[in-house]
Amino acid sequence: MACIDLQSLPGELIYSILEFCDSSSILAFMITGSYLFTSGIPALYRDVDLSIHNREPERDTASMYKPVLWADQTPLRSTPPSFLKRQHNFIYSILKRPELAKYVHHFSWTLVFSSDSGRPWPDVLPEMLLEPPETEIWNVFEKMTNVRTLDLASLHVHWIPYAQDCPSKLFSSATSIRLLGWMSYSLATSILHSVTAERLRHLALDDLQDWGQEYDGKPISWFYGHDIRGLQEYSDDSTTRGEVFPGPMRRLLQPLEGKCHQLTSLFLRKAGQEHAFVQDFNEKADEEVYIEWASFVRTVKPTLKSLVFEQAGKQRLSISGTRPMDDRFVTHFLPCILDGQWQCLESLDVRGVNLGDDYAIMVEALANNNVQISNTETTEKPCAKFNGFMHV
Repeated sequence: MACIDLQSLPGELIYSILEFCDSSSILAFMITGSYLFTSGIPALYRDVDLSIHNREPERDTASMYKPVLWADQTPLRSTPPSFLKRQHNFIYSILKRPELAKYVHHFSWTLVFSSDSGRPWPDVLPEMLLEPPETEIWNVFEKMTNVRTLDLASLHVHWIPYAQDCPSKLFSSATSIRLLGWMSYSLATSILHSVTAERLRHLALDDLQDWGQEYDGKPISWFYGHDIRGLQEYSDDSTTRGEVFPGPMRRLLQPLEGKCHQLTSLFLRKAGQEHAFVQDFNEKADEEVYIEWASFVRTVKPTLKSLVFEQAGKQRLSISGTRPMDDRFVTHFLPCILDGQWQCLESLDVRGVNLGDDYAIMVEALANNNVQISNTETTEKPCAKFNGFMHV
């Protein structure tokens, strides 16, 4: 059998072959010849994973309250310099050759900055916390117009004004989106409110929390966020943001209602209020999250196949008595599950909710839909409410 000269194959066929290879294999392939190097570039940039929020959890034997440190939960006070260098190299490569951005189809990124690799003094100016390539992040993101799968986490420790001064439109071609961490409202809306909702198939709001905002536009300070009783949101208009409570992000899904005609999977996870006396939760603001999510779920019932709802407190504990977060789920979210009209639902997973007798009611309501139902009172991961940045 005659050997095939790979360099005689058209670039499209080489790309199809490389779709089945990992990054290391693609690199090994590219160094075998100049033509193959050029042909391999689109495949090399197809899947870009520059994230650390998906790492395996670490165990802290010295702590009895947080024995497991989750990568998407723990503030990254010691971001590995090698990781930042990899992110910087990617930014430089796109700035040098902007045409490479169009090849990125699957993009996973943890939004952190050089300041997160150490603890700067409180009097250091925010703009001094950025290294040169980090001021080009939005420029690079804006060039990646062909991203189909987006996994974006915002976990930076220090508030930097640049982090919220993003373009109004990012990743509008995405059909699968996961947003995670404490994020500026402007960044979340630049993605979700610019996406072509009719093509969105998978959506995950994974403990997505708003920085909150004071009158001067700055996010809530950590010292203020732990007791927000004095904060006043002066407007119910979703287009107006005066003072805003920090915590689970609100007013995000309303513009998508009635438009997501191909959505098949939805993952919703939030920090929940375990005790009524906890001062860092505002009852009205927290209820708005459940109401908004329920309203959105009702509009995607015709196509939704998988629905996961999860809520968790700071500690992985089973607390006796009624928890405010359970009451809010039963009052505001459970009715959207019970009122029928499911056409495609195959699995329903309700985590971190003590349903009590309502579980049997839920099972009965979905009995004719052949839905796999799961419910747990506690969750594997805790979920602490974001209460502001240390230095604002």
